[in-house]
Amino acid sequence: LKSTLLASSSQDSESSLGAAASLRARLMKIRERNNGSSSLQKANQADRQLSPAGNTAGEAFSDDGTSESSNLVKVGTLQDSIGPVILETARPESKAEESRAHLDEFLASIQALLRRSVPLDEEDEDILEITDILKSIHAAVSKQPNLAVNLDPSGVAGLREEIRAKPNDVVETLTRLIAFGFDCHAHDCNGGMSVPLLSVDLASLMAIFRSEDISKSIVVEELTVLIREAGKALLDPRLATSAPTTALDEATSTQMVRAINKLAVQAATGATRHFAFEALISLQQQLCLKPDASEDPLFNSRLSRVVTKLFARVIKAEESCPSPFSEASVDMESIICFLEDSLVACEEATETGAGWESVASCRSLAKSLVVAILKTRKEAQSMRQQMNELEIDSSSAALGRLVDECTDDLGLD
Repeated sequence: LKSTLLASSSQDSESSLGAAASLRARLMKIRERNNGSSSLQKANQADRQLSPAGNTAGEAFSDDGTSESSNLVKVGTLQDSIGPVILETARPESKAEESRAHLDEFLASIQALLRRSVPLDEEDEDILEITDILKSIHAAVSKQPNLAVNLDPSGVAGLREEIRAKPNDVVETLTRLIAFGFDCHAHDCNGGMSVPLLSVDLASLMAIFRSEDISKSIVVEELTVLIREAGKALLDPRLATSAPTTALDEATSTQMVRAINKLAVQAATGATRHFAFEALISLQQQLCLKPDASEDPLFNSRLSRVVTKLFARVIKAEESCPSPFSEASVDMESIICFLEDSLVACEEATETGAGWESVASCRSLAKSLVVAILKTRKEAQSMRQQMNELEIDSSSAALGRLVDECTDDLGLD
């Protein structure tokens, strides 16, 4: 990946703000009118979090939860590389105060590295320093103080509290490091990649999305950009086992593919559920309905397939919960609103001449989610009622017509 992709990712994130704003406006209007309901108060809390294949690695996620490449692994093997999840406990505010200067300084140092011109030497002092910083961030999030560099256990505990206070700043900065790490050296040095930097960066992001108290605070926009960058990395030709010429050895390439694959799956399944659905649908729209003129259509098509498979993994993760698509655990109002917005975007794209394959790729995500909801509930009336309560006509709206279509397919009333 070229470092210039960072600017493209920023533009992609901005292009999704319109849909997110539409969703927020719709929910705010309804919820202000009905704020006496305890279920809506819960949804309000979630709403406040909203801010505005030649390469086999790109075919990472199969519907049955297995990898389609021998280089890739199931999400169940994540424990092998990160270790068991540790239950989170609150820490005194004083700890956060002790580490506040650490995190601010860490993020500033990473951002300074991102501004540097490349290529850099493999032993560049700034890269070595940032690698140590990432080790401390990983140690703090995963609660393994022995892995930190130049921080005692109390400092590591305080650093974790500071990360909890600004998780999206951390995820944004670490996400930008992915593209940088892929192209910070000369090509004859691991194909241009800093493998040590990337390894600990990916491990740090993985730890964040395995941490229940931190992962649920990541907003849609940051999640969308992270998944996009992970998908781009998976499709990088230097990681293809069939790559004709590369300075990256096969073992390292395989390890990198596995790490990126694990991160993409964990980010999608570990984030707040309705944020994950919205992020993936938003990314699919960016790739299929609003592609940048400078982007390769074939590359976008391959990345779209990765998104589709990730979406199926998130649905499967939700279906495996004790009470799937329960209003107690999933913000169904948000899901209904962004499904309607997505389907309207598909109809508008059709009217403006978008190709049927592009529209179908987006609509298929919405349909698979509606089918999963209806199969779980074994009826459609409750979803229609929720739509009407949100002032989305369950008969004439785009989502209403899709619900009717799915109801017929499933043989429901």
